[in-house]
Amino acid sequence: MNRPSKVSMSNSPKAISGFTLVELMVTIVVLAIIVAIAVPNMSQALANQRVKSTSATIASALNEAKAESRIRKRDMTVEYIEYNSTDRKIVVSEGTGSNKTQISEYQINSNSAVTIIPATGTTLIISSIQRANDNVTYQICDNGVTSESPYQVTISVGADITQKQAGSC
Repeated sequence: MNRPSKVSMSNSPKAISGFTLVELMVTIVVLAIIVAIAVPNMSQALANQRVKSTSATIASALNEAKAESRIRKRDMTVEYIEYNSTDRKIVVSEGTGSNKTQISEYQINSNSAVTIIPATGTTLIISSIQRANDNVTYQICDNGVTSESPYQVTISVGADITQKQAGSC
C-alpha cells in the first residue's frame, strides 16, 4: 500500500491578506502626481468655459437688439452697465436717450472681465435700418486665470456680429 505523502507547506503559495506599506505608499504617490497634473488643467478648462459663456451672453444680447430693431422698426440701445466688479449686466432697450423702455437684461459672469473697445462703446445704438452707431469690440477674459483663451465679440457699423477666440488679457 502506498502511504500518502506529506504535503510540504513550503511549496504552497502564501495567502495574501493585504497590501504592504510600500505598495500603499507607491499608490498614494502616483495618485498625488495625477492630481497635481489634473487640477491646473481643470481650473483652466473652467476659466475657458466661463469666457465662452460670457461671450455667448454678449452675442445673444447684440443679436436680440438687432432682431428687435428690425421687428419693431425702432432704434435699440445696448448698454453695458458695471455697478461694481461683480455686478455687471447688458441691458437691451427700445429707443434712445432718456426715452427708452427696457426689453431685457443679461447678467455677466462675476469672474469674467469685459473690456470694451473703444471705451466709449458702453452704449451702442442699433438703428431700425440695421446699422450700429460704431464698431465695438467686447474683449472677454477671466479674472482668476491669466493664461486662458480670451474671446472677442464684435459688432460692425453694418450690425454684423462676430464671435471669435482672439486678443490678449
